[in-house]
Amino acid sequence: MNIAISGTACTIISIMGRSKSTFRQRGDTIVEVLISLLIISSILAGAFVLSRTSSRNVRDSEEHSQALGLLQGQVELLRTAAEVTGGLNGHPATFCMNSDAQPVNNGTCLVNNRYQLAITSDGATPTSTFTFKVTWDRLGGGTSAESFVYRVAVN
Repeated sequence: MNIAISGTACTIISIMGRSKSTFRQRGDTIVEVLISLLIISSILAGAFVLSRTSSRNVRDSEEHSQALGLLQGQVELLRTAAEVTGGLNGHPATFCMNSDAQPVNNGTCLVNNRYQLAITSDGATPTSTFTFKVTWDRLGGGTSAESFVYRVAVN
């Protein structure tokens, strides 16, 4: 006696009193789904880390750029004071320049509530060597500093 019943989920075949049940596979198994989720989550985690690192590097670059701009502005003010006004005689040992190209005896100046500027001099005349330094607290934590040396003739 052969009876064949076909359905969408299974096929039952009975041959001489024996029955065999086979299931057709539809969709994915749970293992395949979990492996797919693992691969996708690994890719997304890597993209997140890369994005975060990239944004931190951009922010650090912007901070350094602004700090160097402030130092260059201080050099220009010092040079203007030395060439035009002759205002560097008797400057304090540590100072910064105000917008009128005059030394300010604060030791350090706070700019934008973030950057601390300081200019120190070796005190030699007629040529002095000035060290410009800016320090700031990084947005990501910790502190950074930039400095450079500038030599100018003092009147």
